[in-house]
Amino acid sequence: MSLSRKSIALLLLPIFLSGCEGLFERPPEFEIALAGPRAEGDSIKVSGSATEVLFSVRSEFGIGRATIRPSRGDWPEKITFHFALKGLEGLEISGEQVFRKEFRDDHRSGGYRVELPRGVAGNGNQSIEISWVDFYR
Repeated sequence: MSLSRKSIALLLLPIFLSGCEGLFERPPEFEIALAGPRAEGDSIKVSGSATEVLFSVRSEFGIGRATIRPSRGDWPEKITFHFALKGLEGLEISGEQVFRKEFRDDHRSGGYRVELPRGVAGNGNQSIEISWVDFYR
């Protein structure tokens, strides 16, 4: 018995589509609320995919807070923050767990990149609170 090209294509289609898992998934969208006495000088841009997200933080005055929550979808597996600051003294991110990091005497011209440990944001779409302080207050 010989199979036609159409039959072979139909047999191979599930195998092909299983290899494309995540390819057609839309990345999550986020609600971001900036807070603090000088929040007008802060901004957070979002880029990424269904499996990872990068939050690029700019802070004109170096001290800020924000609440971030997925508005569509859940938190992706990999969550990274980039702070465009010359100095970052302290960082706290709290969600299902609390993550704190201090950067003592660590001045960087390219900013600071921090990958959030798994479990801090949780598995659902709950919000996280983030606060940062630079060296130059």
